[in-house]
Amino acid sequence: PRQLMALESTRPGLALLLSTLKHAHRETCGDVDDLLVGLQLTHSGRFCRPNDWGRPEPRILYHHPILDWRVGVNPAEDAAILTDAEIGSIIEAFVRAARVAAEAGFDFVDIKHCHGYLGHEFLSAHTRPGQYGGSFENRTRFLRNIVDRVNKECGRDFLLASRVNLFDGLPLPYGFGVNEQAVWGITPPPWPEGYSCRDARYPVPDGKEPEMLVKMLVDHGVSILNATMGNPYFNPNVNRPFDRGSYTPVENPLMGVERMIQGAAAVKKAFPELIVAGTGYSWLREFAAGVGDACIEDGKVDVMGLGRGAFAYPDFASDILSYGKMKREKCCITCGKCTEIMRAGGSTGCMIHDREVYLPIYQNTVKAKDVSKP
Repeated sequence: PRQLMALESTRPGLALLLSTLKHAHRETCGDVDDLLVGLQLTHSGRFCRPNDWGRPEPRILYHHPILDWRVGVNPAEDAAILTDAEIGSIIEAFVRAARVAAEAGFDFVDIKHCHGYLGHEFLSAHTRPGQYGGSFENRTRFLRNIVDRVNKECGRDFLLASRVNLFDGLPLPYGFGVNEQAVWGITPPPWPEGYSCRDARYPVPDGKEPEMLVKMLVDHGVSILNATMGNPYFNPNVNRPFDRGSYTPVENPLMGVERMIQGAAAVKKAFPELIVAGTGYSWLREFAAGVGDACIEDGKVDVMGLGRGAFAYPDFASDILSYGKMKREKCCITCGKCTEIMRAGGSTGCMIHDREVYLPIYQNTVKAKDVSKP
């Protein structure tokens, strides 16, 4: 219930949103010539709550022994599994949404394939039978069909992007981009005896299939890629390294930052023509600007991106351009409160830096609900 919908009926509202954004940018920066604005298209898959935030209504591609419990899926029942026909209808919905975005004046759409949502789940559907599971070709059919259809419907001048998981941190056959020797997943405690990030059984990235995926995207006309990792519903320290959270990670947050920097760099090296946006910088606080600058200067990425960091510090880019640095007192402290608010069904933002707005929301949602799961 808290997601925007890209429909014919909402196109005027989306156009107004874009106009408002451009006006604010023009007022602050002088013009909009440097602005590229897109919409991210997603389906929440096993994390769907379409009618009531407190009632999960998961739609899945296959039974996942590690993730089914997270949303109460009974592994003995298949009612939540999407049929091939239903998947075809979802593809049509993505294409319609892209067309609405183009007609509303946006420059691109991002076909989301990360963080455990439906698009991402296709990539690890090794055990699903039929045309959307098993082989790499089948597991990428959903994304490939959407990209091809959007190109046909919207034209090549309308840009395509994808936020893609390069590594899940979950063992095969239920993960993607993971070494075949991995037995454990990067998981919250309790950990099995001997569990350590220095152990050979600990998952590490395997770039073979992610590189195949990126090549497919480039070959089919995707020009922008945001490289990310992990599943925030199970191992959030992988995709958003933190100091304080619902559990203590087994690895230093810097390992997570380095993993994402190196993953994005590998993509850029293999596909220099692709615009690559790096991620995972928020934990670095004011040092994110220097690290991001070094990554761009070294050709590891084209764009430095902040997620949580932008909640806390929405004018970080303006400060970098104006002062050559980020201000420590304005930075995200990776406390995870924004995620807690979202998980509890509230309108999320930074409780630390926008306390007047978000502290009451935090008190009325998080304090009243159980958000102890990662």
